[in-house]
Amino acid sequence: MSTSEAIEEGKVKVWMGGKKLQGGFALIRTDQEEPRWLLVKTDDEAASPGVEPDPEITQDADSVLTEQPLEELEESSAPA
Repeated sequence: MSTSEAIEEGKVKVWMGGKKLQGGFALIRTDQEEPRWLLVKTDDEAASPGVEPDPEITQDADSVLTEQPLEELEESSAPA
């Protein structure tokens, strides 16, 4: 199945090799009318069975590259 077919179907598998997110993930569309997507971690070698996910991973985080708070980066890149 091609990437465009997977997106159209609403089920996309991706592999992430970053500092914060590693391993396989599935993007699943929850609604055709108003597209919203869920990102779900797959069970692979990067998964941690029995460990609760950190709910703060996407909130109040710092940039991996600059270690600055994301809020500061957003403010500095906003058009004047």
